[in-house]
Amino acid sequence: MRYQSADYVYGTAPNLFFADFIDKQTQNGKLLLPAEGEGRNAVYAAYKGWDVDAFDFSDTAMQKAIDLSDKNKVSINYFISDFENVVLPPSQYDIIALIYNHMKPEVLSIMAQKYFTSLKTGGFLIVEAFAKEQINNVTGGPKVIDLLYDKTQIETTFNAFNIVKLEQKKIINNEGKLHSGEAEVIRLIATK
Repeated sequence: MRYQSADYVYGTAPNLFFADFIDKQTQNGKLLLPAEGEGRNAVYAAYKGWDVDAFDFSDTAMQKAIDLSDKNKVSINYFISDFENVVLPPSQYDIIALIYNHMKPEVLSIMAQKYFTSLKTGGFLIVEAFAKEQINNVTGGPKVIDLLYDKTQIETTFNAFNIVKLEQKKIINNEGKLHSGEAEVIRLIATK
């Protein structure tokens, strides 16, 4: 239902944390964007020269992502899957970016293992997600506390990775109509 409107509900510009990270990379490679929705981050990375794989469970979101990539004259490999059933090849990706991927803790633990296996040695995992304090805001994110994160949970869940940066901070989101206004987020940069 979220993606049924003609508008891009999170806008067409990339997430700022993601875009800043991509812009700082000195060479391109292969990138995975799980739960990519309407494709704004995938299209940005492809435009910057990355080989992009992305997935989501929504056929409508996939079609909007493909339309956005066509409009921007870039190519992305977008496929339909959910977290539990996605099959990811080993040692495939230079970057895996989880931008507002919210799931139950037990699913997050399973996915952390999948991502670790699928990341190349020296590759990066980046995460931006809503913190538990976001439950009090009306500026986006799940309205179920178990689907929001805290720093300790993220540190524990991704303990196989080498954590470069882990922080919680207030930001002002301007990502379409569903992420708009002050928000409380967790940000992680880690390597394998």
